[in-house]
Amino acid sequence: MESFNETFLHCHISRTQLFYADLLQALVVVKGTFDIGPDGQAHPAEEQQKVLEQDTETAFGTLEVETIPQKAWCDVALLGAAHATPPGAKVRQMDVSLRIGEDFARTVRVTGDRVWVRARGAIVPSDAVPFSSMPLTYERAFGGESLEATSQVDALPVPYFDNPVGRGHVGRKESVAGTPLPNLEENDQLIAAWTDKPMPAGFGPLSRRSVIRGQRGIEVDTTTLSCRMDWSAFCFAHPRMILPSYPAGARVVVNGVSPQGPWSFVLPEMRLSARVELGARRYRLTLVPDTLYLLPEENRIVVVARRAFIYQFLPQRRRDLRVMDGADDTATAVGTSIHQLRASPRPDVPLVIPRPRELDLPMEQMMAHHPMTSLLEDLPLLPSG
Repeated sequence: MESFNETFLHCHISRTQLFYADLLQALVVVKGTFDIGPDGQAHPAEEQQKVLEQDTETAFGTLEVETIPQKAWCDVALLGAAHATPPGAKVRQMDVSLRIGEDFARTVRVTGDRVWVRARGAIVPSDAVPFSSMPLTYERAFGGESLEATSQVDALPVPYFDNPVGRGHVGRKESVAGTPLPNLEENDQLIAAWTDKPMPAGFGPLSRRSVIRGQRGIEVDTTTLSCRMDWSAFCFAHPRMILPSYPAGARVVVNGVSPQGPWSFVLPEMRLSARVELGARRYRLTLVPDTLYLLPEENRIVVVARRAFIYQFLPQRRRDLRVMDGADDTATAVGTSIHQLRASPRPDVPLVIPRPRELDLPMEQMMAHHPMTSLLEDLPLLPSG
């Protein structure tokens, strides 16, 4: 399949063989990088970031691979630090808040370094150390490892599974004194006692080491020894950093991430489509924006849009894919899927599952137990003309 990118954004296009003969999965991912101007408008950056084809480590956490087929919602990540105002000032405590449009609001309390201390027979937090900036990372949120007694003598370090890289998790009272408290806290879950176990506060992508992220969208049936996934398995956002969809045109206001004051701008439109020509047929597919990165340190945002589909491969037929701004009214919408073909077979698109020549494997049984089968069979299917 020949591919063409007619946008100014970075584009990734890939194809994957499926179980079915003559049916391939295609994936289109477009990544737009925008600088925020003095007018609060997002303008295309001169240098466009590339689509990530593998997990990538950054100062603000791991950014997950972006070559995935679909997401269940729009992930939002704020990658930056809390900054006291005005420039050069130091504070013991402040709030970082994020508002997107009229329906999304989020606030995290940021406090200077503290430890648990004994005072007048009680265990209380020490005074916070003043700070001018604080990274908004999960290393600063509640979690970490704590010694847990396994017998009367021995103790082993046990992670806080929601956030193994954080700080503040304590398993034994005798270990509390001197233990750091988290710097980032949910505004409605402030720590009052060393036994508290609040939700880890954060703005960035959750680590795969977190069970909040690792178990998302995956259901295991131990009776049938099967596993099922839904599209949320590909979502990385903190539970409080989720939007139902990308809110094009919404105003974003972030407080506490710049010593110059609030950071405010309007989200750009992302009206992108893919035109697919197969033989004599032409299809249009709308790309779905589903990932929003906010980069206040760079005064920049990044939006990722994608679309996965299945197409019929027939030899000596035209196969073109063109990524475009806006919609293509000359093309037809897609109205079928493998799931629909199972219910209503079509002779021009047979569902044939070839058997491997080398091994005698029950392919139908393998597909029935594959966690991605039900997701793939609901993707748009484009028959060739």
